[in-house]
Amino acid sequence: MPEVMSASQTQWHGLHKKEYQAVRCCTVVGDLKADGDVASLQEKRLNGASSGEYLNAHSAKMGLKKRFEEECLQQKKNLETRYKEEYDAFDMDQLGAFTHFNADSERQLQEYDARAQESMSKFTEQQKESHAKYMEKLQAETLPKRPRWSPELLRLRKVESLLVKQCEYTQAHMRKKKVDELEANEKAHWEKERNRKIKALETHFLQKQADEMTNVKKKIATARQELVTKQNKELDRLHFYKSNHEAKLASNRKVAVKRALTETDRVAYARQLCGFNSSAGLRP
Repeated sequence: MPEVMSASQTQWHGLHKKEYQAVRCCTVVGDLKADGDVASLQEKRLNGASSGEYLNAHSAKMGLKKRFEEECLQQKKNLETRYKEEYDAFDMDQLGAFTHFNADSERQLQEYDARAQESMSKFTEQQKESHAKYMEKLQAETLPKRPRWSPELLRLRKVESLLVKQCEYTQAHMRKKKVDELEANEKAHWEKERNRKIKALETHFLQKQADEMTNVKKKIATARQELVTKQNKELDRLHFYKSNHEAKLASNRKVAVKRALTETDRVAYARQLCGFNSSAGLRP
């Protein structure tokens, strides 16, 4: 069974915790030593401590602490400014994106409505042409195409013809008058019944066309609603992306500012480990 290594043995740097922290903190202090004010205060503190001028050393030590704190506050200010600029830029980009999206959505709806109106106009014209052709067909093919004369009318015509042959013109005239009257009545009855039949067929045809028109309108309305739903989903996605990114920016800003503020404590601990002060109570 392999031997379990301790935490100190598994550290990549090969140093114990205090040694490793000392190295890290010396690095922090070394970075700040590049500043001329920090170097001057540090020299003043060391000279005061070695010469017995402890008040001067304490003053230099407090100056170093203040300098470190000011550096952290400046970092916070810089972070606030940078994140505000980043947020303003993102907000401006999103405003442009929403404006562009709204314009595109409105244009798409207008184009769809125009195409739908054109399609409805063509469909209406087609229905009018179909109705006219259907009415011509009904007038030409609806049965009975001619009146069916009654037996009495046919008998009177035959009698009229015999009276003319017999030169009985007065009697033939009377029969003809009666035939014409009966023929007019039967023809009117035929036309009435035929027109009633044509009207019923036309009503059925118009109802069929009305149903077709209703279905076309439903399809157009459904397709338009699908377009609006798709646009709303895309708008929700943009809002979600905006809110999510804003939350991410706010979280990053919070973490960065917190790190900048806690840097004071980190630098103070570095000063303590590196011998810049001997009291932990002086840590900010």
